Amino acid sequence: MDSRSIALIRTTFKAVAAEEGGAERLARSFYAILFTDYPQVRDYFPAAMDAQRDRLVKAIGYALDRLEEPEKLLPFLAQLGRDHRKYGVQRVHYAAVAESLKAAMRRFAGSEMWTDEVERAWTEGLTLIAEAMIGGAEKENAPPVWTGTVVERREVLRNLAVVRLQLDQPMQYAAGQYLSVQIPSRPRMWRYMSPAVPANANGEIEFHIRSVLGGWVSPAIVGNTVVGDRWLLGAPLGGLGIPRNTKRKMLMIGCGTGIAPLR
Repeated sequence: MDSRSIALIRTTFKAVAAEEGGAERLARSFYAILFTDYPQVRDYFPAAMDAQRDRLVKAIGYALDRLEEPEKLLPFLAQLGRDHRKYGVQRVHYAAVAESLKAAMRRFAGSEMWTDEVERAWTEGLTLIAEAMIGGAEKENAPPVWTGTVVERREVLRNLAVVRLQLDQPMQYAAGQYLSVQIPSRPRMWRYMSPAVPANANGEIEFHIRSVLGGWVSPAIVGNTVVGDRWLLGAPLGGLGIPRNTKRKMLMIGCGTGIAPLR
C-alpha cells in the first residue's frame, strides 16, 4: 500500500475512534450490520459480545499501526488466520467482515470524510489483511482443533485449580506458546491459556487456572470442571520471543499461574 492510502485509513479510523464512546459505537455498529446482512455468521460468535467488541477494536488498531511494517504485520496476520481455523471460517466470511466494517465506518465518518478515495483505501487495506490471514490458514497442516478429556482436576486454592487432559491426538508446541480453549459449559467463549507441561507423545496436557472475579470462563473451569469433560483446544500460538539456540543465560520471571509455563 502507498503512504497516502495508509494515511487515509488511519485518519478516518482515529477520527471515529477518538470521539467519546466512538470505539464502542463503531464495534456495536459493525456487529449489528454483520449479523443483519450475514445472519449465518452469528453462530460463530459468543452470546456475550463485550469482550469480542473490545478485541475487535484493538486488533484493528494494531494492524493499522503496522501497515508500513509488513515484516511485523504479516506474521501476526498469518498467525491470526491460523487461529481462526478453529471457528470454521471460510474465505467468504472475510468478505462479509470487510463489507460490514466499511459500512460501519461510512456511517460514523460521514459523507464529507468518507470519500471514494477513502473507500478505495479501506478496500485495499482490508483485502491485504484478509489475504494474509487466509494465506496463513491455508498453509497450516496441523488440525484446526484438538479434542481432549479431563482426567484430573485438583483444587490448589479456593480460586486456583490444576486441570489435566488427555488429548485424542498429541499436540506439538514449544516453550512459551499458548493456545485457546473452549469448555462445554461456555460454548464459543474461547480463552487463551498456557500449557504447564512440555509437549509429549502421550498427548497429556496440563493447565493452571486462576478464577478471575467477574469472568465468564475461568470461574466455570475452577468451580465446575469434572473428570470426563470434553474440551476443544485451538492451535498453539506465540513464543518466548528469544532465539531457541542461544547459549546465553536467561532469567525468567513469572507471577501467579504465569510461573507454570516457565517449568
